[in-house]
Amino acid sequence: MGKHFLQLLAAPALAGLFCLLPVSNAQSQGSRNQFESQESLKDSAHLITQPSLVLPLIVSGASGGGIVLLLQFLKQFIAKPRQRDRASRENSIALATDDTLKDTDHIDQQNHKALDRAGASAGDLTGVTSKKQRKRPVSKVRLEQFTVFDRLELEFVPGINVLVGPNGVGKTHLMKVCYAACDFYKAGDSLSRTGTSFVKKLVRVFMPSGMALGRLVKRRQGTGTAVVEVHADGDNRKLKIDFASNGSKPKAQGVDRWDRIESVYIPVKEMLANAPGFLSLYQARKIRFEEVYADILQRANLPVRRGRHDQLTKDLLGKLEEAIQGQVVVADEEFFLRNEQGNLEFTLLAEGMRKMGLLILLIKNKVLPSGSVLFWDEPETNLNPELYGTLIEVLLKLQRTGVQIILATHDYLILSELDIRMQDSDSVAFHSLYQDQQGKISCNSANSYLHIKPNAIADA
Repeated sequence: MGKHFLQLLAAPALAGLFCLLPVSNAQSQGSRNQFESQESLKDSAHLITQPSLVLPLIVSGASGGGIVLLLQFLKQFIAKPRQRDRASRENSIALATDDTLKDTDHIDQQNHKALDRAGASAGDLTGVTSKKQRKRPVSKVRLEQFTVFDRLELEFVPGINVLVGPNGVGKTHLMKVCYAACDFYKAGDSLSRTGTSFVKKLVRVFMPSGMALGRLVKRRQGTGTAVVEVHADGDNRKLKIDFASNGSKPKAQGVDRWDRIESVYIPVKEMLANAPGFLSLYQARKIRFEEVYADILQRANLPVRRGRHDQLTKDLLGKLEEAIQGQVVVADEEFFLRNEQGNLEFTLLAEGMRKMGLLILLIKNKVLPSGSVLFWDEPETNLNPELYGTLIEVLLKLQRTGVQIILATHDYLILSELDIRMQDSDSVAFHSLYQDQQGKISCNSANSYLHIKPNAIADA
C-alpha cells in the first residue's frame, strides 16, 4: 500500500519530466537507440518502485530544492543507456587487451580485483591522475578476532571508499585501524622502529580501558588472539600485528619496510571550537580523549606552507570559501571566520560551517597531497544538506589528484550526490557492512549506489 501511494505521488512530477527525454533521437537513429530508450524507461520504472529513492523527491517537492533533486534523479536514469554502451565498449577493449581491466557493476569480495579496473583519463584538470597512475596508499585491511570482527578482509580503491551499514558493524573501527597504521611512525619520533609505536598508536586511537591492547580482542570465553593486517601499495608493503587478550607481548611483522603515510582523520565531533589550550593540555595531562582529536588539531594549526597554490587548489578553496561566505584565519590556536562582519569566532558558528572551515585549512596547509589518505567519519553530521553537493564535488576533485578517501556515512543524500556527480574516470566504491545469518560482520562492495547489498540506508 505504502509503495503504491509513493508511486502515485511521484508520478505527476516524473511524468512532467519525461517530456525531456530525447525521443526523437531514438526514432532517427534506428532500432538500437529505440532499444536503449526502452531500457532507460525500464530503469526509471525500477527506480520509481523504490520508496527510499522516491520519498526524498516527494518530501523535497515543497521546497525549491525539490526541482534540483528531480532533475538529478532524471539525469540518473537518462544517463543509463550511455553508461551501458560506454561500459560495453570499454569491456570489449579490456577483454581484448588486458584481463585486469574490467568494468563490472557488482564487486564481490571474492572478485576484488574489479575495484582496480581502469578507466578513461581523469580530464584536463591540473594535477589530475588517471586510474592507471593512481596508487593505493591503503590497499587492504584484514582483521581477525578484533573488536566486533570475527574475520574480515576488505580491499580499497585508490579513490573514494564509502562505508555504509547500521550502527555497531565496525565502520569507525575499520577507519581507525587503517589510520593508526598510516600514522604510527613520525619523523623524529624517539621510539625505535619496532612494533611498539604501532601498538601505542592503536591504543591511543581506540582508548581501551586501562590502555590495555588486549581489550581490543573480540570478547569470548578463554584467551583470544587478534590479528591486524594492513597493506599499502597493493601487496608491496604489509604491516601485521598479533596480540592476545591475556596481555602477552604482541608480535609485529613488516615494520622494517613500513613508512609513515601522510593521513588525516576527521572524527564525528568537531574540535576547532575547542582548540585553544587543548593541545598543550593533552600533551601535559592524561585526559580521556582519543588521539584522533589531538591529531586533527595539530594538522589544522600547521602554518601555511611557502609557495603559491596551484590552480586546482585555488579552485577548491574558492568553492569552499564561497560556501561558508568567508575565509578561515588562525590566531594563537583560535579559529575565526573572516567576512564582511569582521572576525567571527568558531564558537559562534554552526558546526557544519566549522567542518567546511576545517577542510579549507587542510587543503590550504597542504596536508592532503597526492598519495595521502583522508579518513572522515560521518561528514554529514550537522551539515546543511545544501552544502552536500559542494562537499562531494570537492572530495571527487581531491581523489582525482591522487588523494585516497575513506569515509563512513548514514545519509542517503550523501550517497546519491556521490553516485550522481561521479564520472566514469572516478574511482569510487561502496562497501556495505552487515551482520550475516551467523551474526558475524561481513562486507559486500559495489561501484554504484543502486547495487549496494544490503543497503542499510535504503532498507531503513
